[in-house]
Amino acid sequence: MVSDLIESSLVGYEVDGLLFGGSPAPDTLVPRARDAFPSATMMQAYGMTETNSVAVSIAGGDYTARPTSTGLASPVNEIMIVREGKPVGPGVSGEVLLRGPNIMQCYWRDQEATSKSITNDGWLRTGDLGFLDNEGFLYIKDRIKDIIIRGGENIDSVSVENALYRDPRVLEAAAVGVPDERLGELVAASSQPSEAESQAPS
Repeated sequence: MVSDLIESSLVGYEVDGLLFGGSPAPDTLVPRARDAFPSATMMQAYGMTETNSVAVSIAGGDYTARPTSTGLASPVNEIMIVREGKPVGPGVSGEVLLRGPNIMQCYWRDQEATSKSITNDGWLRTGDLGFLDNEGFLYIKDRIKDIIIRGGENIDSVSVENALYRDPRVLEAAAVGVPDERLGELVAASSQPSEAESQAPS
């Protein structure tokens, strides 16, 4: 949406703030947004449905100083980085875990999924890889979950692959996210035809 605004006739209008979310904003997008809307405060938020929206955020001068960070935990949240089941210190990448009263209690009638996602002491395993700096700012680096984020919407790559597999001509399929300046990522899929299909006369 921010990319579309930059290309629209609204450039130069007074805007109070622009909020990036879903994933860290592309490196090239924030400077373009500042040029297009110089009065706007730039903000980045991080969260998920399971955290009831925003759990980590950054804005203003902090964001200007740390444009690749997703920010500090909200007042009700805690962040822990875990690697191979153990908490790690600043600067070390691992899975991002979040805890707080805004974290969901369970997946409805799905104890197995709940047990995989929430620890006994209430930490939510986000499936994202990141690290904390010495001041507690979070940096998201990658995803454990194989999710493609297109225009802020989460697309499960397995679902795309499963749709391809419904075609009997497909032997193997893989869906991945590829960079896109406007939407962040696009869905790209590669497939291998079945042996019968590959040997069929053209």
